[in-house]
Amino acid sequence: MNSFHMWQDKIIFKDGWYLFLGGKGNNSVITSACARRMEEEYNRYQAGMDVDRGGIDPKIAFPNRGFKKVGHTYEYDSPYVVDALSGGREENRIEKKLVIPSEVDEIPITCVCKNAFANIKSLEEVDIPDGVETIGGGAFFGCASLQKVNLPQRQIQIAEDAFENTPIGKARDGGAWYLGHHFMKADKELRGVFQIEEGTLSVADCAFKDCINIEKIVLPDSVQSIGRNAFAGCAGLKEIVVPETLNALGAGAFSGCGSLSTAAVSQGISRLERGVFKNCVSLREISLPDTLESISFDCFENTEIMNAFQYGEAETLYIGKWLICCRPEFEGELIVRDGTVGIADYDCMSQGADGRNLSAVVLPETMRYIGMEAFCRCAKLESVHLPEGIVSLGQSAFRDCKSLKNIVIPESVQNVEQWAFMGCESIESITFLNAQTKIVWPAITNRRDAREIKIIADADSEAKRYCREYGEKNHLRFEKRKKNFIGRMMNKIKN
Repeated sequence: MNSFHMWQDKIIFKDGWYLFLGGKGNNSVITSACARRMEEEYNRYQAGMDVDRGGIDPKIAFPNRGFKKVGHTYEYDSPYVVDALSGGREENRIEKKLVIPSEVDEIPITCVCKNAFANIKSLEEVDIPDGVETIGGGAFFGCASLQKVNLPQRQIQIAEDAFENTPIGKARDGGAWYLGHHFMKADKELRGVFQIEEGTLSVADCAFKDCINIEKIVLPDSVQSIGRNAFAGCAGLKEIVVPETLNALGAGAFSGCGSLSTAAVSQGISRLERGVFKNCVSLREISLPDTLESISFDCFENTEIMNAFQYGEAETLYIGKWLICCRPEFEGELIVRDGTVGIADYDCMSQGADGRNLSAVVLPETMRYIGMEAFCRCAKLESVHLPEGIVSLGQSAFRDCKSLKNIVIPESVQNVEQWAFMGCESIESITFLNAQTKIVWPAITNRRDAREIKIIADADSEAKRYCREYGEKNHLRFEKRKKNFIGRMMNKIKN
């Protein structure tokens, strides 16, 4: 065995290193202890899924996954598959200094993943290469001798507990802890106005969390990223000066900032992650940048903006060029207003199991981004015209649209994400106008009645490769796209 697979991720062994290779390109060197922990956590999760979704008795499910009952818990009791990956080759020893390689066997190292080097008691110094973009939770937890960390001279996202239970994780200077050019933690006693030092590149996860007496924070132009929950719970925060250089904003970054009434998201931010402004109850005005490509569904939950919509009469809520949500009871034809570039995650998803009663959707030519579950469970939606210019279809974008029959994916679409057309019981054909459009498994799967679904595309296309790999099992039949096909298909959809 050359690798241990965990969904889209896997663990391999190369040049004396265990490597975690994430499906989204987040690659990390790890210790054998971390590899074993990952294998155990994966199998425990799978056993839990066998119980919760498969209805299997825990007394059967957990032993099937390598666990034995010890008291009231199940403990792992099987040989670790990852141990065999080394093939008897020796793992690189880590003693006083760790130099993380920038690449291993031409595989770029882009992160230090969760618990990657936890509890190495002898470790005193770490060199982290420039290619690393994130340092995960507990990455160096319990490294009791760690005194020095050499970080890249660029932005990097650092988890709150990456250096927990280490000497370096206890350093404080004037109520604030900096690690090189990265702001790590503020003391909760700070109050009034706080200015982060010039030259700071990033603000770590939870850096100012629950600093309830801070009223204003000034970030220098050097700051490029703000971590998850960085300012969460700063109840007294009324103003924050955010530089235009910012290009990454973590989930929940300003959640619970109850005194914040206005905000401006910097140009360069491409995604608003989950809960960025959640529970900012006074937030009544926000400006969004033209660089935005996606908005997570609960970014504005329990803000004055959202509450005013919920108790108002408007059927749809727009912020800038984005459609944020519709009323749960909305039905009939949805005409998205001209100038709209994106639909936020979960926009058209109903609260009920039967889904929203949308009969038709009209998208403007300006549309670029369709978010996760944007039209999920729109059971009456028979057809939708996707205008040229759309870049991506989010996860489950049209999942369980039971009446959808034919759809044409424009040439501009770069990605069709997981489950985009899963559960479309009436789907007859999906046409791809761009041979390079990437289809992420399982974006398209079989109909419940096992009738064929035609995947129409060029002979040399990603769609054909998708059919070659998954078609037989999922009743997908590839058909070469013919000349003048677009006009005929458009007429078919309109009629």
